[in-house]
Parts: sequence; C-alpha cells; structure tokens
Amino acid sequence: MHYKSLIGQWRAFYYSLCAIMVLVLITICYSNTMNNLPNTFVGRTFQHRQYVNHNGEFDQLPLTIWEFSTGKHKEISGMDQTRDNKKANNATSAASEAVHANESRESGKFARILEEEQGLSKIPEIPRTSKYPRYLFPLFQYIDGPSGLYIHIRYAIFAAIYQKRTLVIPYLHRHVTQTTGPKERTPNETFDMAKLRDIVSVSSSLDDFKRDCGTHFTLENITEGPYPEDTSVEFKLDEYAKIKRQCEHILGITMPYESDIRPLLKDVPERFKAMLTVQCLGYVTPRYQRFHNKEIEEKIGKSFYRAPYIRRMADEVMGKICEGSFAVMHWRNKSAEPCRAGFKGEACTESLKKSLALLSKQVDVIISLVWDTLHKHNISCLYVCTAPYEQKMVNHLKRSEHVHTLEDSFKISKKLSKYRDDNYVISLVEQEIAERTPLFISSGGSQWSRFVGYARERNHLKTIPLREIPGIPKHLLPIPYLIK
Repeated sequence: MHYKSLIGQWRAFYYSLCAIMVLVLITICYSNTMNNLPNTFVGRTFQHRQYVNHNGEFDQLPLTIWEFSTGKHKEISGMDQTRDNKKANNATSAASEAVHANESRESGKFARILEEEQGLSKIPEIPRTSKYPRYLFPLFQYIDGPSGLYIHIRYAIFAAIYQKRTLVIPYLHRHVTQTTGPKERTPNETFDMAKLRDIVSVSSSLDDFKRDCGTHFTLENITEGPYPEDTSVEFKLDEYAKIKRQCEHILGITMPYESDIRPLLKDVPERFKAMLTVQCLGYVTPRYQRFHNKEIEEKIGKSFYRAPYIRRMADEVMGKICEGSFAVMHWRNKSAEPCRAGFKGEACTESLKKSLALLSKQVDVIISLVWDTLHKHNISCLYVCTAPYEQKMVNHLKRSEHVHTLEDSFKISKKLSKYRDDNYVISLVEQEIAERTPLFISSGGSQWSRFVGYARERNHLKTIPLREIPGIPKHLLPIPYLIK
C-alpha cells in the first residue's frame, strides 16, 4: 500500500510539472509575439509628447489608438483634459493653407506643367506590404525659426500624403528672439492635429520612430526633395551637411556622408517615386519645394490649420479692431536684431550699424508710402506685427491713432494677455490675423511672412511685399534682411 501511495504522489507531481511547463511556454510565446508588434497594432495606447502650458490649455494629452477596421489613428481625450480643450479638438475655422503668395497665372501654368513632367499628377496606389507603419521622417535645418519649421513640415505633409505614409513631427521650438517660455514646443499647441489627421497619419513621438526604424538613415532609405533648377550641387551639399549635423545633435538621428549623397542629387523626382516601398523614409526638404499636385495642395489647404485655441483668440481680437476692417503690416528688421542689447546671436558689425543709420533717416518716408498704399485700397486702419523688442519704425507708426499693435490685442483679449511672456503663441495668433485681412504688407526675406502668404494666396487676398510699394527709396533695397 505504501508503494502504491508513492507512485500516486509521483504521478500527481509529474502531471503538475507538465502543466506548469505548458503554461510557461504559452507565456513566452505570447510575450515574444506582442513585443514584435508596434504599440499601435496591439491595442495599447501611447501618448504623444506635450508640454503643459501655464494656462491649462493642455492639462493632458490626447491619446492615440490604432483602429484595425479603418487602418487609421483615432484620437481620444485624456481623463483630465480640460473642457475647453475638448471643444478645441472639434473646432473648425475658415483659415486655410495653400501655395506661395502672389503666384501669377504664368507661375500657375508652370506648376501644372511641372506636375505633369514630374509624373505626380496622379497619386499612386500603394499595396500594403507590411503590418508596421510606413514612416516619412522630415530632415531639414531644425535651427530655423518656427515659421521656417512650419514651411518644411508643410512640404513633408505633401510627400507623406503622396506616398501614404505616417508623418513624424519630432521637434518644434521657440524663436531665437524669445527668452521666456518653454524652448521646445509641440504640434498639439501649434496645429489643429485633429484636422491634419483627416488627410495624413501623424506621429509626434520620436521614441516610437526610433523603436520601429532605428537611428540611422542609409543611402537605401533617404531621398532629397527637389531644389530650384538653378541650384548648384555645392549649395545642395552644403545645406545637406548642415542638416546632417543638426539632426545628429538635436534628434540623435545619423545620416550618410555628403560624399555619398552626391549621386542621389540627380533625377530627384524619379528617386522620390522609386522609394514607395521603403518602410522608413528620410525626406530631406529643401527651403523651396518644387513638387506640385493640385489634389494634394487642396487637401493641405483645407486641413493644415493652426490649433483651435489660437484661432479663437484671433477671432476675438479681429472683431474689435477697427470694426474688423484693417490691413496688417509685418515689420521684421533683422539687421537690427544683432545690435540690440542682450542679443546672443551674430555680432553687431559696422556694416549693420551703417544700415540702421541709413534706415533711421528714411523711417518717416517709408511710413508715408505705406499710408499711401492703404488709402489706395480704401483702408484707413493698420495692425503692425513685429518682433518683441524696441524699434524706431514701430514707435513712429504708433503715433497715429489708427495704428494698432500687440498691446491693443492684450487689452481686447484677456485670454491672449495670459500669454504675454510666450511669444511663440503670440506669433501664431498674429499670423492667423495676418492671413485673414484684405491687405497684407509682407516683410522681404521673412519666413513668417512667407508662411502667411500660403493661405492668403489660396483665399485670393492681396499681399504686397514692402519692397514693392511704389516710391520705396532704391538705396534701401540692398540692406540685408530689411525689405529685400
């Protein structure tokens, strides 16, 4: 009996041991399977990076999930997201984005011809060959000012839509003239991400991209965007070298050497189309995009908006300045910036000092010519957008009771006044205002003015560069970054 009892105990122990081993094997297999899938495909949520601003506009980020049925990202609200921000995610606006300002009929004709020559008139059908996201990572000079970054992102949106990829927006930052507020900024506080995701899948998680694609681009998964035809190879390589250094330093992303990239600068449109099947594509965006596709441009124009809370503050200000009828002038004297106290950028050279002295003698002349232009368009009120430091031009303009500036906007909008020390947000609001007015006097060489020009062109609103105002003294035109 004792012998049979021992056999029974050993048999029970053996069966228990087998059951435990089976459970362990099942657990290991399941764990390996889940780890090999990106988060967006296994039902887990991941949170995009977001800084909470001091006014509580973004108490908690929207989360993103992947919908198996539609193959699209869907945004859901966080538990502590403010009621105001929930409404913001669903808000719409009349603002839009489009092609360069003042594009003539001839340039429009050129765009159509270029579209046909590049073979981009029809968006290709791309078979889904992988269960992982097909990324497009924009590579450009990340030390550009915020508006320069917005323009590059706009180019990248075009490429991502064309190739049906997930666009990565890894990094935004404040302007060099701003000394307060967070240095790093986010897509959510800049753009209407809900509307942007109507036309393209977007991720602002650099970590997710690095997890799925690594941190090094090779010659097999990197391509240049098209430069203007008269751009020299040496200029392109110099730009590439700057982009390479900045991406490595700021983002931890490495790229091929300049000597290796030289052969890829030929037949850029063909190479761009040949990269359709690459999972992780590095897209080097030039300063001036030359790809054209009417269908994609219309999509971008209808969905690339500023964040809803920005548009609401612009609405509030515009309704109370001159009964909503006024022109906007963007004054950006970049020559003056190095010569102001406390500036830590480039030096205030003797050449810049001479330029400022020359300008100082012509301030009243320029102001008179600006008013002449406004009167010709039956406009008697002017709003001036400018950098946040003392300038003689602005001080002279403000002598008129018909001139309004940011200080007036602060008095109108208590909500905007809370951002008094955050020029990143202020600049977005003033860009939104500048996009909607019947007349805009732009600043030559300014990415801020150029970005505003996209929407104005699409909405057929008049834009006049300061340098083209009749009567501007010719000896002022060569001054660097003034009106040139």
